Amino acid sequence: NFQVSFYQEKDNIDQAVGEEDDLTKEEKNILKLAGDDFQKASAPGDKFVGEGKGSYSKKDTSVSAGIFSIFEFRGSGLGDYSVIFTFVGKGLGDYIRDRLGQYSWVGENNKGVKKGDYMPIKLIPLPQTHRLTDLKLEWKPSQNISLSTEYAISNLDRNSFSKIQNDDNSGNALSIDAKANKVKPNLLGLQIGEMDFSLNSRIIGRNFQSVDRFNSPDFQRYWNVLQESSTNNEEKSIQFSTAYRPFPGLGFGFSLGALDKDKLKSNRYSTSVNFDRKNIFKSDIRYESVTSELSELKINNIWRRIDGAILKDVWKFQPQFLYQFENRRNDHLSVLSGFRFDDFGFRLGLIKWEYFKGFVQVNQRNYKVYDSENDGSLVKQSTTNTNRFKLELQNVKETTASLEIVQRKKDYSARFEEIKSDLGIDFNS
Repeated sequence: NFQVSFYQEKDNIDQAVGEEDDLTKEEKNILKLAGDDFQKASAPGDKFVGEGKGSYSKKDTSVSAGIFSIFEFRGSGLGDYSVIFTFVGKGLGDYIRDRLGQYSWVGENNKGVKKGDYMPIKLIPLPQTHRLTDLKLEWKPSQNISLSTEYAISNLDRNSFSKIQNDDNSGNALSIDAKANKVKPNLLGLQIGEMDFSLNSRIIGRNFQSVDRFNSPDFQRYWNVLQESSTNNEEKSIQFSTAYRPFPGLGFGFSLGALDKDKLKSNRYSTSVNFDRKNIFKSDIRYESVTSELSELKINNIWRRIDGAILKDVWKFQPQFLYQFENRRNDHLSVLSGFRFDDFGFRLGLIKWEYFKGFVQVNQRNYKVYDSENDGSLVKQSTTNTNRFKLELQNVKETTASLEIVQRKKDYSARFEEIKSDLGIDFNS
């Protein structure tokens, strides 16, 4: 199976985004010289409209660096200039906003540092052109084996008006996915169960720009990504997973993976056991460990997680024993930080009731943090007790109803009573 897709999104280069009027000759020339830098794509925000037709007046003021022309708010119909102000960043402008539609000049301090957040300029939106070609090949040599590969080329011109900084417009990405399901191995002529195998790899160029989000919502947690943002999209990853079922109702899982992304190196592995015999009980337990490193910042981080549940159907009720564990340990220049918690829970669910479904659940979470101010040992921070009750109406025509009550109480240890906030981890400090 072979598939080719093409996508293009292009802004009108003769009209600014969100504007009805065409770009002026001066604005087009500004865009040509701006390259991909949106901050350079700006035009003066002031316009002389005539005496008594504006809200600002223009006057010269003397400062240590010389004489500057500034705009002073006079009120509607009391000035001769109409001025547009744009937020350029905290501490990067000459003006501050007093209230909606009113700005005042503050200039710089005696050290030459700007004190404002706004400038009398109008940013001209950069017209963009985004193209993407995607090639996908799928091959299934047998019922249980499949192989797919996908290659994409993207071209994102962040300023279609300019030929400057066009050397980083193009990028590519490649993914390979191989699966073998329900493989039945034999040992001395005896069938010893059933196995699944999967291998997937992804290589993304630094300039590749996808049309849609290509990372799952839990990507950062899954790989223990330490950076809040990346300077580019370059990525290399590979994962291998296998599952073994010696007989129906019992399964073991194992996976290994590695990620190399923008100076981050991450390695993860996970194991799982699930048991499902209706007349006995059901259980699902998973353990995973993810180790990440930012060598330039000398940061090493390991995140271990356990998630388990054991349950059994008893008449019209389903009791469950729940357990969650997380331990995230961060080492930055031999200073430890991070947390650990153990969460024990019990749930009693309603099953096989004609008109109702719901549950009652209680949890206790014991939370500890690394004492970075002393020896780095784990110290107790808090204990949280949570009670939940939920009841829903079902199988009643044209009627829906539900009730949910949650009670949570968090008790802090003496050391943290005055702080009363979870310890944040700044991986870059």
